[in-house]
Amino acid sequence: MLKVGPDDFVIVYLGRIYPPKGIETVLRAFHIVSAKRRNIHLVLVGGAHDRPDSEHFRASYPGAMTQLAMGLGIAKRVTWTGEFDWDSELPSLYLRASDICALPYNYGVLLSNSSFAMTASYGLPIIATRGGILETPCVHEKNVYLCMPKKPDELAMTIEALIDQPHIRKRLAEGALQLAQDWFSWDRAIERTIEAVTL
Repeated sequence: MLKVGPDDFVIVYLGRIYPPKGIETVLRAFHIVSAKRRNIHLVLVGGAHDRPDSEHFRASYPGAMTQLAMGLGIAKRVTWTGEFDWDSELPSLYLRASDICALPYNYGVLLSNSSFAMTASYGLPIIATRGGILETPCVHEKNVYLCMPKKPDELAMTIEALIDQPHIRKRLAEGALQLAQDWFSWDRAIERTIEAVTL
């Protein structure tokens, strides 16, 4: 598990490790923030199809991202969890141990992103990216804090703002939980299914 202290601030990313997810953006943003703050940690929950010790992994995008973390000098404060079994409780434990979630997708967040839905259901304050389409339920500064994709400086500023302003984190957490109840509950799924088949 994480080797962090009680006063450490934990940023989590949840999802697969591949190019459209914007992993390089969150790593570069974390590098900016960690240069000023010593008590922060980044956890990337999820993996790629390859084992971290395989030759293909080291030559792949996930391997390039671990090399980027090393090159930026942040590797000791970045945890890569790797792949989990479908019934593992570890992702849940990592989410519960985190203070905010960063989902820096290159093409913006959508309600259909399973990582977004899962994180919202845990009531974590979420920083995500604004794409070409912003679905109505996603409201900036109410249930998600939106940044532009591929902008590490902007993401870093947002992370710092949330670290320094717990009242904003609280509002985003409450908004995320409400969004999860309104859009990702079983009752809502049944309603949408009925609507789809009765059109």
